[in-house]
Amino acid sequence: VPARPQDDRLATRAPRLQAADRVLDWDGAADAIVRRVRALSPDPGATTTFRGEPLKVLAAAVDRDPDSGGPPATILLPDERGVRATLRIPL
Repeated sequence: VPARPQDDRLATRAPRLQAADRVLDWDGAADAIVRRVRALSPDPGATTTFRGEPLKVLAAAVDRDPDSGGPPATILLPDERGVRATLRIPL
């Protein structure tokens, strides 16, 4: 595809992200949570709270296996990459 300049007259501005935009809403759709994590990673990073402490979330994926254990946003196990949590899409 040949490169072509962007028409600045058609460009729109997005609002500046606030600190509250970084906090994950675990009641939201799993795909939306994954997209938010990807958009904010690695910096400034999406955040949540775990055992009363802030936790930065750098990566996420949707778990579509109904037998993998736990309700949405359940912390399953730590591994060499960090902590694994489930995110489920409602059927």
